[in-house]
Amino acid sequence: MQLRYTVSRLAVLASFAIAGVAHAQAQTPPPDQAPATPQPQVPNPEPGSSPETANPNDAAAQTGVPGGTSDVGEAATRKSAQEEIVVTGSRVRRKDLSTPAPVTVISRQQIQNSAVANIGDFLQMMPEQGNATNTQVNNGGNGTTQISLRSLGAVRTLVLVDGKRFVYGGGGADNTVDLNSIPTSAIERVEVLKDGASAVYGSDAIAGVVNIITRRRVNATELAAYAGTSQHGDGQVYDVSATTGTTSDKGSLLFSAGYYDQHSFLAGNRDWAKFALTFDYTQPGVELPGGSSRIPQGRVQIDPSTCSTPACAALAAAFGSGRRTLLFDPSAPACANTGTAQTGCQAGGFRIFEDKDLYNYQAVNFLVTPSQRISLFSNGDYHLADSARAYVQASFVNRQSSYLIAPEPLDIAGLGIKLDKANAFNPFGVDVVPVRKRLVSAVGRSAASDIDTYRVVAGLDGTLPEEFGPARGWFYDVSFNYGRSTGTTITNGSVNALAVANAIGPSFTDPTTGQLRCGTPTNPVPGCVPANLFGVNNPTPTQLTSLGLEQLVNRGFNQQTVAQANINGELFSLAADRPVGLAVGYEFRREFGGFTPDAVASQVFTNPLGITTFVDSDYGSFPTSGSYNVNEGYAELNVPLVSRMPYADDLEVQGAVRVFHYSTFGSDATYKFGARYRPIRDVTFRATYSTAFRAPSVPELFQGRGPSAESASDPCGDTGGNAVLQAQCRNAPGQAGGANAADNGDDNVQINSNAGGNARLQPEKAKAFTAGVVLEPQMVRGLTVTGDFYHLEVTNTIVGGGLPGFPASLTQTYLNGCFPGPSGTPNLDACSHIHRDPATGQITVVDDFYRNFGNLYTSGIDLAGRYSLPTDYGRFGFLIDANILLRLDQGVYTYIKGASNYDLAARAPITTSTPRRALHSRRTRSRRKRRSM
Repeated sequence: MQLRYTVSRLAVLASFAIAGVAHAQAQTPPPDQAPATPQPQVPNPEPGSSPETANPNDAAAQTGVPGGTSDVGEAATRKSAQEEIVVTGSRVRRKDLSTPAPVTVISRQQIQNSAVANIGDFLQMMPEQGNATNTQVNNGGNGTTQISLRSLGAVRTLVLVDGKRFVYGGGGADNTVDLNSIPTSAIERVEVLKDGASAVYGSDAIAGVVNIITRRRVNATELAAYAGTSQHGDGQVYDVSATTGTTSDKGSLLFSAGYYDQHSFLAGNRDWAKFALTFDYTQPGVELPGGSSRIPQGRVQIDPSTCSTPACAALAAAFGSGRRTLLFDPSAPACANTGTAQTGCQAGGFRIFEDKDLYNYQAVNFLVTPSQRISLFSNGDYHLADSARAYVQASFVNRQSSYLIAPEPLDIAGLGIKLDKANAFNPFGVDVVPVRKRLVSAVGRSAASDIDTYRVVAGLDGTLPEEFGPARGWFYDVSFNYGRSTGTTITNGSVNALAVANAIGPSFTDPTTGQLRCGTPTNPVPGCVPANLFGVNNPTPTQLTSLGLEQLVNRGFNQQTVAQANINGELFSLAADRPVGLAVGYEFRREFGGFTPDAVASQVFTNPLGITTFVDSDYGSFPTSGSYNVNEGYAELNVPLVSRMPYADDLEVQGAVRVFHYSTFGSDATYKFGARYRPIRDVTFRATYSTAFRAPSVPELFQGRGPSAESASDPCGDTGGNAVLQAQCRNAPGQAGGANAADNGDDNVQINSNAGGNARLQPEKAKAFTAGVVLEPQMVRGLTVTGDFYHLEVTNTIVGGGLPGFPASLTQTYLNGCFPGPSGTPNLDACSHIHRDPATGQITVVDDFYRNFGNLYTSGIDLAGRYSLPTDYGRFGFLIDANILLRLDQGVYTYIKGASNYDLAARAPITTSTPRRALHSRRTRSRRKRRSM
C-alpha cells in the first residue's frame, strides 16, 4: 500500500558554495583566458524531442554520456565528442534529444523542488509506475524501494546508473534493484524510457528502463538539509548531505556523503487506514469491513453433541447439536436453553462467533516503516591523453529498516496439529482441531534488516585518434563493474510448530511440584508448560515460552560482475543533415546470489496429518545459492534519411539487434525497430516495435527445493453433490495416480507440495509496440505536447515458488484448473501436477516449483504536456504527465482484466525558476473486474 500524506517542509534544501570558491567562479575571465571551470556545450533541443526532457532552465539535465564527461576539453577530438550525447534507449551518440522512443527526463532541480526526500519515492509518483514495493509497504515489504513501469513488476523494469547495471538489493538472492542504494544527492538527472529495450540493454528491459545519471563536475562544496513531518506531527523524515568537488582541464573529483532517517507510525494513527477492509470485485468501489478469524479470545469449531463435559452440556442446551463456531467470552450474558443457534449470549463460557468479532489486525501494523541510511559516493575522471580518459565511480550505502505486523495468528489446523483431549485447558474432553487464536499477549511479528551495498565502476573512454584511419573520432568505452550487497535479517514473533504441538498436547499435574506439565507422567516433555488458547490474556507469559516464539537470524548476499566494451561513430551521410550512426558492443555479466536462513527456519517436520511442513510458522525457508553467466553482443544502426525538405523536415529510422548466450538456458536473439518522421517543424510522428526478454533470476533458478504446505483445499474432498464436479474428480485426465477422487473426504486446509526453484526455466519473452505524436506549435513558444499509445505482451512469464517471501503458490491454481466444475473444462496441464493416493483418492503432493506459465497483456496511452512561460517575476514551468490504462490482463488460468472504461493516473507540478517553489498533485482512478479463462 502506498501512503499519500501532507509533508510540511520544516527546512527546505539549502545549498551554498564556499564564499571564496563561489566568488572565483563568478569572475568572467578575459577574452584570451579559458574559464577555470568549463561549462558543457549543450546542444539545442530539436523539434520533435520529448517534452518531458527536464526543466527548461536546467541545461545540465539535457546532456549526459554514461560513463563520460560533460566537460569541454582543450583538444578538438574531445570537444567534438562532447557535442554529442547519448539518450537512454539508444547507444548511438547524437547531437539532439529526439528519438523514436518515448523518454522522460527528470532534472535534479525537479527532484529538489518536490516534497520527497529520496529518488525512489519521487519515481513512484510517475503515473506510468505501479505496484512496486516501497518503505510504506509493511507486510510483504523488505525495506527496499523499487520501480515497476506499466505495473508489470519491478523484475521487468531495468535500472541503470550512468548507463550501467546496478547490483540487486535486499536480504539475499534477490532480483530487483533497491533505489535506496543510490544516494539522491549524487543524482544529476533521471531518464525513463517507457518502451522495451532488450536489444540495446539486454535482460529485464521489458516495460522500460530507468537510467540514473550521476553528478560528475562540481567545483564547490554544497550542504543540503531536509526535514519533514506529517500533518499529524509524526512520520518525521530527515535527510542531510554534503557534496564537494574539484575540477580542472585534466579531470575532476566529486565526493558526497549523506544520512537519511525516516520515522515510523502505525496504521491505527490514521482514521482512513486503521481498519482492515475487503473489496467486492463485482461492485467496483465498494469496500466492506474485514479482519481475521484468528481472534484474541480464541475461536473453536465443535459439535457439542459429540462431547460430554459440563461445558459441552451447557453448549448443547443453549445452541443445540451441530457444528458450531464459538469464541471464548464468559463476560457475555447467559443464554436461555433454547437449543438454537442464538447469538450475543454465552453458555459454558462460549458464544457463537459473528462477523463483528473479526480481529482488526490493521491498526497495529506499521503504515510507514522506519528506515535509516548512511551513504557515501564518489565520481572521478582524469584525461590521460587527448583521446583517452580514465574514470572511476564508487558508492557505499548501509540501510537499516524493519517492519511490524500483528501478533501471531495461530491456527492449529493450518499446522496440522490438535488440541489434545487430555490437555488441562481443553474444556471439551475430545480432540479439537479447528482452534484459532491471536496471540496478543505476545509481541508483534517483526523483521529488522541491516544491508550493506557497495559498488565500484572503473573504465576508460575517449575518441579514437588519427592513427585509426576511417575510425578516427569514434567514441569508445571499456569498463568493469563490480557490486555486492550483503545483509542480515532478524525476525521475531513466530511460533515453533513442534513446541505448539507439545504445549497443547496431553498434560498432567506433577505430583512433586503440583504444577502442570506437558506430556504424560511416563513421557513428560522437559521445559514445557501447557498453553491455554482461550481468553484474551492467554497464554500467560510463562505459557508463551512453551510456544517457541523465536528470534531467527538469516543472512544473504547479491553479487554482480560486469565487463563491457562499446564503440560508436559515424558512417556516411544520405540526404539528411547528419550522418548514419553505428554502435556495437560486447558485455559479459555474472550474477551470483545466496540466502542462508536460520537453522530453525529451514527445519521441517511431519505433522499428525502426514503433511511435511516448516517448523517455523511464518519465516520457514530453504537455503538458496547459485549463479549464472551471460555473454552478449549488440549492434545498433541509426539512419537519418532526409531532412529540411518540403513535407519531410526530418525522417530517420533505427534498428538494433542483440545476441546472447546464458549458461542456464542457452542462446537467443532480440531486436528493435523505430522510426521518426517530422513533416513540418510543428509536428513529429514516432513509432517503435521491439522484442524483449527477461532471463530467469537466481532465486527462480536456485531457490532451495523441499516440502512445503500450501493454504489450499481439494475441490474433490466434498463435491456437495455437484454432478459435473463429481465426474471431473472421477476421471481427471493425466492426473498422477489415476484415482477416483470424488468425495474422498479430504477437508484439510493445507496440502503437501514440492516447492522451490527450477533450473530448467526459460526466459520470459515480450513484444512491445509504441506509436505517438509530438506537437510543438511555433505560434505558442515554450509549449510541447505528446501522446503515445503502447501495447505490450509478455508470454512465458515465470510464476510459482510456493515459499514464504516468494511469488504466490500455484497449488490452488492447479486444483481449480483441473476441477473447475460447471464453469469450465479440466486443464490437462493443471491435472498433471496433482498426485493422489490410488487407494483413497486423496492428494499426496502437488508440484509447485517455479515454471514458465503465465501471460501479461497491457495497453494504454501516455499523455504529457509542458509549457514554459517567461515573466518579469521569473520563468514558470507547467507540466502534466498522465497515463490512461486501457487494458491490463495478467494471470494463468484466471485473469484480472482492466475494465472497459479507462483508469487514469496523472501528476501536474508547477515550477518557477526564481524563487523556487513547487506544487504537486496526483489523481488516480482505478477499476478492475475478474474473468475466468
